[in-house]
Amino acid sequence: MSKSVQSAILGRLTYNEQFRHYSTQIVHNDATIEVTLNVDTDDGVANMLPLAEQVWKGRSRHIKAFRDYAATQLLDELSKFLLADDEESEPITSKQLQRILRVPSSISFHFERHSKDNVEFCITGPGSVCLREHCLYVFFAGNGTIKGGEVVRLF
Repeated sequence: MSKSVQSAILGRLTYNEQFRHYSTQIVHNDATIEVTLNVDTDDGVANMLPLAEQVWKGRSRHIKAFRDYAATQLLDELSKFLLADDEESEPITSKQLQRILRVPSSISFHFERHSKDNVEFCITGPGSVCLREHCLYVFFAGNGTIKGGEVVRLF
């Protein structure tokens, strides 16, 4: 098992034995995004890396899809969580959420369940103070279509 993998697009991805993934941090629009390949074999990295590079090259399109989906499909769920935390808080608007999600915190890649060939990815929204420890996940198929999303409380 390699301790790191070099990519012309992503740079050096380092293997984390505890979490069994390769990762790197890349700056986009003055913010750092963690890119993670959830794989623990050299063959898996070879299968996953081309999609990760392709997604990174098209990151603006995927990040926009992430923001749009979160601001339309996940806004109600997020609002319910936020109101449950603080009944006196002002509801967050779609426009505010899109601004908060300007740059996601991570893009992670993994194999589809029961597959060693089909890769999926997830874009995760930041744990912003405005979101009160909630994070937004949008899941994509390898072809870039959105499969779904969820709101998760971090703590």
